[in-house]
Amino acid sequence: MALSGVALGIAALGTAANLSQQRKAQKAQDKADSVGRAQAEIENQRSIRQAVAAGRLQQAQVAAAGQAQGAGDSSGVQGGIGSAQTQAASNIGFARQTQAANAGINRLNNQAGQSLARGATFQAIGNLPGQFGFGVKDSAKEIAKNFGSTA
Repeated sequence: MALSGVALGIAALGTAANLSQQRKAQKAQDKADSVGRAQAEIENQRSIRQAVAAGRLQQAQVAAAGQAQGAGDSSGVQGGIGSAQTQAASNIGFARQTQAANAGINRLNNQAGQSLARGATFQAIGNLPGQFGFGVKDSAKEIAKNFGSTA
């Protein structure tokens, strides 16, 4: 009887340690996800700045070319500038869509990690009876009998 109590205590400690390590792992994963999100945000902001700069450069080039040819305010120059603005806006929109997609991926990966951790917890709890020599086929009555209960 005392030996089974010691075994139960060891199994409980093992399960508690397992759960503690899973929590630590989840916290570390959460921190890594946070750093990844910050990095993605920095990259996204850089991409937006580059798109704005490229759009301004293209607009200036079109305006300079129009001035050089004596057509500074012509509809062709204005159309070229409008086209450059549209392209820049499209690039910025793409960067924002990419950012949203990355945020969704990070969220889903985090949810998957949490589900895996919960599954491992339940598996550890489910394995407790096996650590005492009780198989799946053993009934609750047999388990209780082996532990001295009158169930």
